Amino acid sequence: MNIYVSQMKDILKSYYNKQKKYNEQIEENNRRFSEEYAKKENESVKQQQTQEYERTQAIINDIYRTAREYLAIASFPNVEQLTADRHIFESGMDLSVETVRAFVERYSNPYNPTMLSYIQGWINKNNKTDSKQMFGKYDSIKIITPKEQLSVYKKFGEGALRIANSIYNNGNIMIQPLELDSYADEGFSANLFNVIGDGMSLSDYKTARVPSTAKNSFDNINLNDGQNAIA
Repeated sequence: MNIYVSQMKDILKSYYNKQKKYNEQIEENNRRFSEEYAKKENESVKQQQTQEYERTQAIINDIYRTAREYLAIASFPNVEQLTADRHIFESGMDLSVETVRAFVERYSNPYNPTMLSYIQGWINKNNKTDSKQMFGKYDSIKIITPKEQLSVYKKFGEGALRIANSIYNNGNIMIQPLELDSYADEGFSANLFNVIGDGMSLSDYKTARVPSTAKNSFDNINLNDGQNAIA
């Protein structure tokens, strides 16, 4: 499981349990008090519900923005991430598809976008086509860029916001557990997790030597809660 997606799911579970208690409190007030007094008490509870919903939205967005910032930094080449393997690609030698794939796998876990970018440049240079062949021999090798990873985090973030909205707007909260449990299910989301991995190495980019503006390069890619973009 990815650490950032896990954090989103944890906050959703916490939010669900809190909203469930608020709803139970409203039902208890309706049962115990007169209509007028219950209405007054419930207004306070509903205000707390709204505050908790807004807090949950903010936390989900903060988790997304953390991943977004680290991926923005990762998108800048970092000489500290270059290894001796770069000389193999600098030499211009012809490598087999299997060999290049092995290098891609090596630098995908842990994620090293600088070396992957280096390998991508070599592939682009050597992946030539001719009249007999529609695609070059390295065409099937897929290198996932930081921006492509961010698009997956965006899907998870917006999914979390939709579930939070569903919990907030549904008085019969007991119907929500199935939707919550299926969020970021490792079976259903396997293809997405293949793109972002466990996310553990992203925090390494906090101290990367890149331009100060690097962390802001993806700032225009915001979450949308279904109604509004959340910066």
